[in-house]
Amino acid sequence: MINFSLTGKVALVTGAAYGIGFAIARALAEAGAKIAFNCRSEAHMEQALADGKTLCVPLCTGPGTMELRAVRDLKELTPGAYGILEPREDLPILQKTKNAICIVPAFCNDFRGYRVGYGGGYYDRYLSGFEGVKIGINYSDCVRPRLIGGRYDVPIDVLVTDRYIRRCRPSVHRFKHKKILSRGRKETQHEE
Repeated sequence: MINFSLTGKVALVTGAAYGIGFAIARALAEAGAKIAFNCRSEAHMEQALADGKTLCVPLCTGPGTMELRAVRDLKELTPGAYGILEPREDLPILQKTKNAICIVPAFCNDFRGYRVGYGGGYYDRYLSGFEGVKIGINYSDCVRPRLIGGRYDVPIDVLVTDRYIRRCRPSVHRFKHKKILSRGRKETQHEE
């Protein structure tokens, strides 16, 4: 039973055609959110459009960059790299993300919100300008206490698994490191 309201919010759900992503999209819709989602299967996209859903499909616009485009008909998709269907460039871009929710796919997540994705940095670049809430979905067996995160990695805000829901917070360092020179060699000084 849902005991919160998402009325007036838009939920961007990636991978929501079936499984855990579909269950999350359904729960968000029951809470009042408008659902926009993307998926990889042509059959699932056809079903989503037949059900009257807003379908947002990523368009790779350059190396490591993507935009989500709203699709009304699968005829608006053409094969891109590796034969993956992509939307035309003239379709509307999903731009207003302040009140949006983005469900972010991953192979593995950690408790701080970092993830191992598909390796191209596309979602990290997209999420760097995303203003809404970022929710990761994964199986609890694919969650580790800590992954190595890079300087451009964008952590998720909430992690939903088959066993729990966790608010993620990147760790904050207790110490500030300042390099100083003393007697001709480098030393590290810690400040509290």
